[in-house]
Amino acid sequence: MRLLLFPPESESGYEEKPGWEAETFAVAAANPLATDAGYQVLKAGGNAIDAAIAVQMVLNLVEPQSSGIGGGAFLMHYDGSEVRAYDGRETAPQGVSGELFLEDGEPLEFNQAVASGLSVGVPGTLRMLEKSSRRAW
Repeated sequence: MRLLLFPPESESGYEEKPGWEAETFAVAAANPLATDAGYQVLKAGGNAIDAAIAVQMVLNLVEPQSSGIGGGAFLMHYDGSEVRAYDGRETAPQGVSGELFLEDGEPLEFNQAVASGLSVGVPGTLRMLEKSSRRAW
């Protein structure tokens, strides 16, 4: 048996860039297509949450291994008077008990417990975006 390991994504490298300022709004994301999606939403009159949703949806397409909707996320939003934090991390399925990682009262081996389907969480990204949005979905 041969096992090949590959990094989840290649390094993009470090690039020195000058600082900048904006008078109305700014968008930063891991991919220029996602940045542009957020920019277009803000330019059309959307708010920061709307732009964050657009950015996340594009990141799901261009780098699903790092920012896909099958995982989790955190979001902090300041509306000018209040800071809100949203936790969209993966959670254990509702029916899971404390016995899941035990066999005959003994802990499962690491690979059996952690690297198998037993430890898969329920994705939380979409629910977090839905909760943070001012619009009804």
